[in-house]
Amino acid sequence: MADLKKPVRILLLLNWRERGKWDLYRSLLERFATVDILQPYAGEVPRPGWFWRLSRYWSEFYLPLSAYGMRNRYDVIVSWTLRMGTVLGLLRRLPGSSGGAKHLLYDFHVNLERNDPAYRLKMFFTRPALPGIDYSLTTSTREETIYSRLFSIPRSKMGFFPIAPPRYFIGSHSGRVSDYIFTYGNSDRDFDLLVDAVTELPARLVILSQAYSPRRRFPDNITLITKKRIGQDLIDLIAGARMVVLPLVDYRVAAGQTAMLESMAVGRPVIVTANLATLEYGRDGDTVLFHHAGDGAQLRRCIESLLASKEQAEAMGRRGRAAVSRLPDRQVALMARILSYLSGVGEE
Repeated sequence: MADLKKPVRILLLLNWRERGKWDLYRSLLERFATVDILQPYAGEVPRPGWFWRLSRYWSEFYLPLSAYGMRNRYDVIVSWTLRMGTVLGLLRRLPGSSGGAKHLLYDFHVNLERNDPAYRLKMFFTRPALPGIDYSLTTSTREETIYSRLFSIPRSKMGFFPIAPPRYFIGSHSGRVSDYIFTYGNSDRDFDLLVDAVTELPARLVILSQAYSPRRRFPDNITLITKKRIGQDLIDLIAGARMVVLPLVDYRVAAGQTAMLESMAVGRPVIVTANLATLEYGRDGDTVLFHHAGDGAQLRRCIESLLASKEQAEAMGRRGRAAVSRLPDRQVALMARILSYLSGVGEE
């Protein structure tokens, strides 16, 4: 099969520790001659947690710098975060930097609600870096439209790229469902809204978060888990829930789509706040139930409707799983096409 691979050399800049199990990476290895990874330094011996956190943070600066020095060895360099893309984009604008690998930014994501000094500084550096980015991806078509207009990026240099749940999540539902409502996440969540909505309902609520600080004492039917759960442990929590509810902070903040897709992949009925990103991945009343940000009464009605009809809830969960099960293959095919286009060996 090696002779069927496209003669394209790809370098991925990642901000996590990849051990070769990532589905998209393995799929690209099957299609392209070279797929290398630069990732945060972790050392060969166990290190304290603070070392990894520092290394991961600073990797978004030192990895683009390393990639810049290697740019003539590759056809395409993929920056996985906006900060990585900004640093490499600025470096590619330095005198004498013409030529070398094309630059693809995987996740062009801007918080449209933030206007604090730190975020304004981030945007100050992002704008001049854009000419050093050949193509940018967004996780929703709505973001693509907004960012293209906001940053004056030609639509020919920006496109929608779907998030996909890990393949091992799809079809992982064991069939053993308990009586609790499950919610999880660490950023842009409005858990207080959900707590208020379920306080008087005849159901338990399980919250998984390392970032949530409750504003008041919980009633007996609410449990907060602060220990991180990943892989099969997370799947078990999702699969055992009557439903998964994801309350998010604002329509203009693209968040929650990863948890939404993971829960749909396991086959659980999902209630989620409508925002720029989540609307991309579900059909209201068919594969998910959407509610408006901050509307506790509407959220409560959505929960009550699924509690009232287990059959309706389970049917929606099955439809949701069927809808997202096609996303991993779609994601691989689209990424392969974009990389081929940027490298000059294929059409967009």
